[in-house]
Amino acid sequence: MMVRALVVSWVLFFALEARAVKPDVLCRGVLPYSSFFNQLVRLEKTAWEAYVDQLGRDGERGFKVNELRLPLAVMPESLKATLKAKAGQRRSEVASAPELTDEVSDFLPPKRALDCLLAHLFDPRGRFETAQRLGAKPAVIYEMYLRDTQKALGRREEKNGYGADQVIRVAKAWQRTLIEAPNRPAAHEPTLVMVGSFPNGKADLKRSDLDVVVIPPETASLIPKLNVAAHRELPSDSTLEIGPGGVVEEFVPGTAERYFALRSPVNVVITAKKIQVTAYAAGISFAPAENEAPPVILDIP
Repeated sequence: MMVRALVVSWVLFFALEARAVKPDVLCRGVLPYSSFFNQLVRLEKTAWEAYVDQLGRDGERGFKVNELRLPLAVMPESLKATLKAKAGQRRSEVASAPELTDEVSDFLPPKRALDCLLAHLFDPRGRFETAQRLGAKPAVIYEMYLRDTQKALGRREEKNGYGADQVIRVAKAWQRTLIEAPNRPAAHEPTLVMVGSFPNGKADLKRSDLDVVVIPPETASLIPKLNVAAHRELPSDSTLEIGPGGVVEEFVPGTAERYFALRSPVNVVITAKKIQVTAYAAGISFAPAENEAPPVILDIP
């Protein structure tokens, strides 16, 4: 009854709010905004399936899926399972297509818009927190998340599937590279943050790139060695590596990791002393909010 009351209250709220919002803010060309958005809030299956198709076809402006965080939070597991499979299939279909461009900077192409929805559907932070409380081992918690994500993408039985063991092996190889690097004075401990599709189970080992945040910027000089280290740990036919566009330089940890976490909530933080798998809440903002749930951290031995 409480869940039903929450959903009803949000239907009423959005029915009022819809008057001030342009029809194309959430869903362009499917149904009128107020009608369609209210159907999503009421957790109607056909509306959610239409929304997945809309994201896979046209993408979305901004992170509007975050406005649906409450209905997503109370969504029945049966509907979530249906949408995971559908959104995963649509993402696999658009993954190799050229990403649409737009003059508006907050436009999300289909693949990225579907990533944002999948972040809410899988809720890795919530899953990590629950499993951690039940005493599950970090590697097991992480493995379950990666395998479920790949199942949704249809890669469970394919040769280009991978698990927590491979991500962790690459992370440890990168850690050894940091340890072996010449010591240089720096304002912050040299840190690598593995971000994007690979630590979230969405990478295609034969087509995707590795994305990394390097702290401080001079750590970027290690990229060639990091690629060599990664290749040693990946299957021989994998072409996964850090490309020119896969490096983000920062002076201190912060904005870049959060930006990637908006659509791929799990990062792997690597220093000479530690490896941590970090799961952010789906729908976080660029800047930390006062009431934001802190990320859940898994310490990898």
